[in-house]
Amino acid sequence: MLRWLRRQTQAMKRFFPHSLLGRSLLIMLVPLIVVQAVALQIYYGNHLDIVSRRFSAAIAGEVEIVAGELQRHHDAADRAWELNNAWDALELSMTFTEGAVLPNTPEASHQRLEFGQQGGLAAALNERLPEPHTVDWQADPNAVLIRVQLADGVLDDLSVRDLAGGFVAAAVRHRGAVHA
Repeated sequence: MLRWLRRQTQAMKRFFPHSLLGRSLLIMLVPLIVVQAVALQIYYGNHLDIVSRRFSAAIAGEVEIVAGELQRHHDAADRAWELNNAWDALELSMTFTEGAVLPNTPEASHQRLEFGQQGGLAAALNERLPEPHTVDWQADPNAVLIRVQLADGVLDDLSVRDLAGGFVAAAVRHRGAVHA
C-alpha cells in the first residue's frame, strides 16, 4: 500500500510545475477558473431554462389558439383565413389537412427527449391541448413538427428550433409560409 502511494505521488509530481512561478500561478488560477465556470453554469443554465420554458409556453398557447379557432370554423374559406391570419399576426407556419387522422401507435406519440430540454415543450403542449397531439423532433434537424388531431382533420405546425449553440433545443421560433 505504501509503495502504491509513493508511485502515485511521483506520477502526480511529473505533471505539476516545478518552479515557484508555475506553482504560484497554478494556486491562483485554478480556483479562479473553477469559480468562474461554476458561476457561468449556474447563471446561464438557469437563464436558458427560463427562456426555454417561456418559448415552449408561448408556442403551446399559439397552437391552442389556432386549434380552437379552426374547430369553431368548419368552412374551408374561414379556415384558410384563420391560417393566413395566424401567419400574418404570429408568423405561424401551419397547415390543416382535412380528413386526416393521427396514427394511434406508440411510435407516433413517442417524444424523443434530447438533453432534457424538449420536455418543456411536450409538457406545455400536454398542459394546454386536450386534443391528441404529437411532437416530432426527428422529421427535420432544424425544425420541430407539432401535429394536433382536431375533430375533422390534423393541424400541423412546423417551428424552427433555435439551437443557441446546442444548449437550448426547445427555444423555438416559427418560420415558413401558410398552406391553406
